[in-house]
Amino acid sequence: MESKRQTLLLPLILAGILSVQLTSAVDFLFNGFNAAGSVSLYGTAAVESNTLSLTQRSSFSIGRALYPSRIPARWPNSSVVIPFSTSFIFAMAPYEGLLPGHGLVFLFVPHAGIEGSSSAQNLGFLNFTNNGDSDNHVLGVEFDCFMNQEFNDISDNHVGVDVNSLVSVRAHDAGYYVGEDDDSFEDLDLNSGRNYQVWIDYVNSTLNVAMAPVGLRRPDRPLLSVALNLSEVFEDEMYVGFTASTGDLIQSHRILGWSFSNTNFSLSEGLITEGLPSFVLPGTPIYRTRGFIAGLSTAAVLFAIVCSTVAYMFVIRPRRKKRKNRDEEFEDWELEYWPHRINYEEIDSATKGFAEENAVGTGGNGKVYRGILPGGAEIAVKHISHENDKGTRAFLAEISSLGRVKHRNLVSLRGWCKKDKNSLFVVYDYMENGSLDKRVFESDEEKTLSYEDRIRILKQVASGLLYLHEGWEATVLHRDIKASNVLLDQEMNARLGDFGLARMHDHDKTAGTTRVVGTAGYLAPEFIKNGRASTKTDVFSYGVLILEVVFGRRPVEEGQPPLVDWVWGLLKKGELLTAVKGKPWLRNGEEIEKVIHLGLLCAHPDANTRPSMRQVVKFFEGKSEHEEGGMDVYLLERLRGFGDGFGSGSYPTFSDIRRGAKSSISISWSDSTILVAAFRKPAVFCIITEYLPEGSLRAYLHKYKDSLPMPKLISMALDIAKGMEYIHSQGVIHRDLKPENILITHDFHLKVADFGIACEEAYCDLLADDPGTYRWMAPEMIKRKKYGRKVDVYGFGLILWELVAGAIPYEDMTPIQAAFAVVNKNLRPAVPKDCAPAMKALIEQCWSLHPDKRPEFWQIVKVLEEFDSSLALDGTLNLVQNPIFHDPKKGFLHWIQKLGHQNTSSSGPKPKFT
Repeated sequence: MESKRQTLLLPLILAGILSVQLTSAVDFLFNGFNAAGSVSLYGTAAVESNTLSLTQRSSFSIGRALYPSRIPARWPNSSVVIPFSTSFIFAMAPYEGLLPGHGLVFLFVPHAGIEGSSSAQNLGFLNFTNNGDSDNHVLGVEFDCFMNQEFNDISDNHVGVDVNSLVSVRAHDAGYYVGEDDDSFEDLDLNSGRNYQVWIDYVNSTLNVAMAPVGLRRPDRPLLSVALNLSEVFEDEMYVGFTASTGDLIQSHRILGWSFSNTNFSLSEGLITEGLPSFVLPGTPIYRTRGFIAGLSTAAVLFAIVCSTVAYMFVIRPRRKKRKNRDEEFEDWELEYWPHRINYEEIDSATKGFAEENAVGTGGNGKVYRGILPGGAEIAVKHISHENDKGTRAFLAEISSLGRVKHRNLVSLRGWCKKDKNSLFVVYDYMENGSLDKRVFESDEEKTLSYEDRIRILKQVASGLLYLHEGWEATVLHRDIKASNVLLDQEMNARLGDFGLARMHDHDKTAGTTRVVGTAGYLAPEFIKNGRASTKTDVFSYGVLILEVVFGRRPVEEGQPPLVDWVWGLLKKGELLTAVKGKPWLRNGEEIEKVIHLGLLCAHPDANTRPSMRQVVKFFEGKSEHEEGGMDVYLLERLRGFGDGFGSGSYPTFSDIRRGAKSSISISWSDSTILVAAFRKPAVFCIITEYLPEGSLRAYLHKYKDSLPMPKLISMALDIAKGMEYIHSQGVIHRDLKPENILITHDFHLKVADFGIACEEAYCDLLADDPGTYRWMAPEMIKRKKYGRKVDVYGFGLILWELVAGAIPYEDMTPIQAAFAVVNKNLRPAVPKDCAPAMKALIEQCWSLHPDKRPEFWQIVKVLEEFDSSLALDGTLNLVQNPIFHDPKKGFLHWIQKLGHQNTSSSGPKPKFT
C-alpha cells in the first residue's frame, strides 16, 4: 500500500518541479530592435533603424535599455541564483571631430529607470554616493574605453566585472584568446566602431565572459572567469539590459542584437552576425578589410626587399665589421631619429642580464634598470615593449626629443638599442638620487629635502621646461610633467625626464588635437575637455608640481579634495602659511607664500591667465614683471578675487555666463544683484553687475568667526529670504544658494547673486551634470530625483545654520563625503545648544529630508518677521516660541501655515529663457 502511494505521489512531485521550472523560464532573441516594446528605453536611449542606440551626440547624458519586465533571478523560495546565458553584439564608435570616451555596461538591476546613476565615468551605472553600497543589488559587465584612477581601472580599453561598485572585482584588457592551446591573445579596440559579439554565462557560481569580432566563433577560453556568489546580490526578480553614458568625452554606444536564456545555453547561435551595419568612421574601414591587409602585406614585403637591398649595399655592409651583433635589424627611422645605437650585448652586460636586483623602478612606458658600462659610467636603461603602437610612439618620442635637445636640466640620453622586433631600450645617464616624488614623500628626516633644495629644484625644472618651450629650434611639449618624472643627480640637481608623451611643433604653430594623455591631477582643464596640448598645459602641470613640493600632498589622494582645489580653499580662508607652518624644512614664510601664489597662478583654470615659463623663470631670478612692486605684486593682482569664487566646484563656461546674464536681466529687484550690461569680445565674455564693495557673506563670516547676535542674524536672514521669495515668484530656481553667492552692500544689506546655473522650474534638466555645491545641495538633487524650488529652501537652512554656528557645514568632511552622509545617513550639522528653540525649529524645517515639509520662502519671510517683532518687544523669541511649541503634535509647520497666505504684491512677469 505504501509503495502504491509513493508511485501515485511521484508524478505529482515531478509535475510540481516542472511547473516551477516553467514559471522561471526566460528566453528571448532580438535580431535587431523595434520601438514597439522590444525593450524599455530611458534617458537618451532610442531605437534607430532596428539598432538600439544608448547614447546620442550630447555631453553628460545617460541612456539605458532594459527588458520590459523583471525576470526570475533566484529559484522560488530559495536564495540560489538561476543560471543564465546571454550574448549580444555591440559597437562603440567615436564621432568625427569629438574626443571619444566612456563605455557601456551589461547589467542586472532591481529597479527600472536611471535613478541612482550618473554620467561620464560612472557609465550610467552608479554614482559617487551609492558606489560600493551593498544595498545596490546590481551586477554589471563593463566595456570601458577610459581609464579612471578613482575606480582602479587597469587601462583605457578593458572589460570588467562589477558587483555593487564601479571598482571591478576582476578586469582584463579587451580581446580574445586564439591558437591551438588558447595561449595567444589578440587585442580588440573597443571604440573602433567595429562590431563585437559578447558571451556571458553564469553557472555553478562562476561568471564567464568572452568576446570576439562578430562572425568568429566563441573563444574556448573566456576572457574573464570569476567565482561569484550572487545570492546576496540578486533579488528574486531583476531587470536586465544595458546602460551607457557620455561626459565631456562623447561617442556612440549601439546594441545590434541580443539573446538571453536561463534554459537554453545555445540560444545565442540564433543571432545574425552577417550583413550588419558598420560604424567605423568613414575612411577607416578599408584598412581593416582582409583584402587590403593582404595586398598591403604583399606590397610591404616587396618594398622591404628593395629597401633591404639598398640598406645592405650602402649602410649595413660598410658598418658590419664594426658591429658585434650581426643579427640585429636596421630600420629606416634609425637615421631619422638620432642614430646613436648601442649594442644590445653592451647594455645586457651592464645590467647583468636585466637582473631584478638592478631594477630601480617603472617609468610611464616601461621598466628601468641600473647598469654600469665597462668604463665605470652608471646608466639607466628603460625597456619599452615594441609590441604595440603605444610602445613604439613612446620610444620614438623619447629619442626624437631627448636625442636632439641638450640642457643641463634635462636628462641626458646616451643612446638606444633594439633587440629582435619587440624590445626597445633607451639609455640615459643614471640619476643617483632617484625621482623627486620619493624625496618629497620621504619619511626619513635625513633624506628630506631642505628649503633650499625645494626652491632650487623648482627653479631648475622651470629652466628646463623654458628651454623645451622656447630654447630649441621647435617647441617641445612634455605633456607629462610630474614629480616622478623629475630626477635628481648626485649633486641634487633636477633633470626633467620621461619624454614618452612629448610632442614637437614649430614655434609659430599650435599642436594638433589628440587624445587625452598624461597623469590624473596634473591635467589642465582645457586639455581634458578638448585634448589640445599647448605650452600652457605644461605650465598647469608645473603649477601642480609646485604645490606638491611645497605642501607634500599628492595631486589626487583617496578621500581628499584634489590638491589644487584644496590650496585654493586655503587661499580663500587666508590659511596658506598655516598649512605649511609645521614643516621642519620651512625657512622663509614670506617667500614660500609667493611660491605658492606662483603655483596657483600656473594652475589657474583659465589658460590665458597662466604665465609663460619665461615669466616663471624671471620670478625665481628675482626680476620684476612690472616696474612697480615686482613679480609678487603681479601674482597677487592676477590671483586677487579668484579664490573667493573657486569653491563653486566648477570652472565657468560661456553657457554658465550666458545663463547668469539672462537670469540677472530677468531678475532685477532690490534683493537681487542688478545686471548693468553683458557683452562678448573675441575670447572674452563679460557680465557687468552693480558693484557691491563689502564682498560676499562667506568673506564676512570668515572675518567674524563666531555666531552672530540674534538681531543681526534675523536681519541678514530676512534680506536673503525676501530676495529668494521674489526669485521664486518669477518661476526661477537658483540651485546654488550658499554664502559665496550672497553679496553685501555698503549699507549692509544682503543680495542674492550668481545665477550661473539657475533655471526655470518647469525646464530644469534632471540629467544634467550635478548642479550646485555638494555641502548645500538638497538630497533629492544629489540623488538625481525630481526636484523643484524647495532645493533652495534646503540651502537656505544651511545658511541659517552657518549664521548661528559661525562655521562651515561638514567642515571635517570632503564635499563628496558630506553628500554621501546626507543621502545615506540623513546627516545634518549639529545645531548649537545655545540656539533659540524657535530658530532651531526653522532651520530643521528648512533642511527636512522631504521637500513637501520645507516651507516656501514667503512663509519663511513671515516667520522671520515674527521673530523680529518678538525681539523688538523683549529681546527674545519667547513670544513666538510659546505658540510654536504649545501643541507638539501639530508641530512647527502647522504654526507656519497659520501665519496666513502669500503676499502676491512681489510677483511679476516670469523671465524668458532661450
